[in-house]
Amino acid sequence: HLASLGQTAQGRDIWMLSIASGNGKPHVLVHSTPQPAEVGTIAAEGVIEFLLSGDHVAGSILERFTIHVIPQPNPDGVVLGRLQVNSKAQRVQFEYDRAATGDPNAPLESEAVWTWLASHRPILLIDLHGTFPAYADRPTLPYIFDQALYASDQVRALIPFMDQALISLQEEGLSLIHI
Repeated sequence: HLASLGQTAQGRDIWMLSIASGNGKPHVLVHSTPQPAEVGTIAAEGVIEFLLSGDHVAGSILERFTIHVIPQPNPDGVVLGRLQVNSKAQRVQFEYDRAATGDPNAPLESEAVWTWLASHRPILLIDLHGTFPAYADRPTLPYIFDQALYASDQVRALIPFMDQALISLQEEGLSLIHI
């Protein structure tokens, strides 16, 4: 079943594909990255292809769960080529708390996904990401932040500290695991 969760500020649909072999099963949400430079959308496409492949493992999964896939939760940001932010320079991925509290200034994309989450209560959320090819020369992937993409002065002021913290973790031998 293909359905729109809502629309972005620029009027684009936020699509979700639900795949199941019957009703009443626990929900699993596969949520792709809202960032155009990451490969999460391609990974989400792979999940869809696998679940529809007829493979016995895919069939076993669908016998037990209803799988919902949001291949791109930030279509405006992707069309505009923005890293992590939508057409209003809001961080779609990190503002679900605002949507959950009913903040009227929460990103529309976060509101749409949060409304679905609150009404369906998935037992598992799989968040797909990848690396940024443009940052391949930097020591920590994928989260090195670009200050110019954020409207908030407070967030822009924190970015050098976040970058340095991530670089320090990498230098200490800790790795961040992303799909």
